Amino acid sequence: MNKILSLILLLVSLITFQESVFAATGPRGPRGPRGPQGIPGPRGPTGPQGLQGAQGIPGKIGVNGPHGLFGSCNPLSFTSFVDFGTLVALTEQNGSIGRPYKTIQQAINAIPFPTTSQEMYRHYTIFIASGAYDEDLTIQADGRRISLVGLGPVTLGKMTGRGWQPGLFNQARNITWKQSGDASNFGTGISSTLTIETLMPLSDAMMQDESYSSKFRISGSIFCLQGSSISMGLCLNAEVYGDVNTTPSTGVGNIDLQIHRSYVHGQVGGAGTANVQLIVAENSRFDGLITVNRLGHIFSSDIRSGFSLLVGTPLPAAPSGLFYTRFQGQYSGPNPLPIDTATNYWMGVTGAQITGAQKVIQDDVTP
Repeated sequence: MNKILSLILLLVSLITFQESVFAATGPRGPRGPRGPQGIPGPRGPTGPQGLQGAQGIPGKIGVNGPHGLFGSCNPLSFTSFVDFGTLVALTEQNGSIGRPYKTIQQAINAIPFPTTSQEMYRHYTIFIASGAYDEDLTIQADGRRISLVGLGPVTLGKMTGRGWQPGLFNQARNITWKQSGDASNFGTGISSTLTIETLMPLSDAMMQDESYSSKFRISGSIFCLQGSSISMGLCLNAEVYGDVNTTPSTGVGNIDLQIHRSYVHGQVGGAGTANVQLIVAENSRFDGLITVNRLGHIFSSDIRSGFSLLVGTPLPAAPSGLFYTRFQGQYSGPNPLPIDTATNYWMGVTGAQITGAQKVIQDDVTP
């Protein structure tokens, strides 16, 4: 028993000695290499969204997609549309606003001729989009009443000269309006008519900028050819760089001219026809000679190369004569010429001459 106790005491002494020996720690050695990364832990909850950054520079616009199909659109009964820039295929053009004709001549050709007296009471209007139409027009009258109306300024023919005038190498484009010998109005007494104008606000055509800003401009002439006994009536609100020519005409029917706020650079009428009647001319300029059968009313106009009246019987467009008009050149006619004091003044200033007629000056005192 004592031996066992002695052994236990010995072991306790050894343990105590060992602890005392190894209790002192030496300096720390260098850090060993990092061990391999452990397996990632589970993902934590998402934090709050940060502030939006500044917008970047826009990228380039992409290429336009293909043009869609044109919807169906029926034309109006007596109205058609023309647009030189239409994208509608030729076979799909019907004169409606959604499928307009590309040329003015197409629209003219689509207008039927009257075959009964009831059809004589129709008037056809062609609305023309602004732009230049490099084409000659041929219009067979024969009982049709047609209006060519520009939705804005319209040019018939190219005009690339100075001041937007016809240039040296531009082909003059003409309108030929003719009536055949077998034309009929079916006893209605209605004339064949042609109106040329625009929807622009009224303005005179005496100045270039007024004209190309608002008018229907024709680079060539208008030929009015009468071949029957049915009257023809031309109503003009345009600028014509050529003539308003009525020769040759073989028919006995009248050609009635109504010229409003227009500028005709060439001649009007012609000595070869005795049936041309100038019903009215107002706020217009005429650079060439005017030759007509009968005269109605001329007001506030500019006549630069004279006037020849073939028959003196006045028209029932009272008051007949020249009023508030600048006149130069020579006036010739068989009967007295009614004028007012303003026209008489300009005749004196320009040195105008009168042959075969006598001035009858109308003012507030002398009837």
